[in-house]
Amino acid sequence: MGIKKKLSITAFSLALALTVSALFGLLALVALLGPGQEIIKVLSSLFVGYEASAAGFFVGIVWGFFVGGIMGLMSSWLYNKML
Repeated sequence: MGIKKKLSITAFSLALALTVSALFGLLALVALLGPGQEIIKVLSSLFVGYEASAAGFFVGIVWGFFVGGIMGLMSSWLYNKML
């Protein structure tokens, strides 16, 4: 087999946090135009303050960064443990 390299937990967590926060923000902006309202309603039951509005855009970015960072931390840690 080849050389197995570990993931940088910090770098992977930050990359996933930025990606998820961008997706949450983009979804809030798209929902302002009409499509995606149902998804926002479901997500707003999980994330307090997340809605299809300008304020929801910023709240979504914060929630996305938090959730993405935790997901990145857990998945990179688990990946490194399985090597």
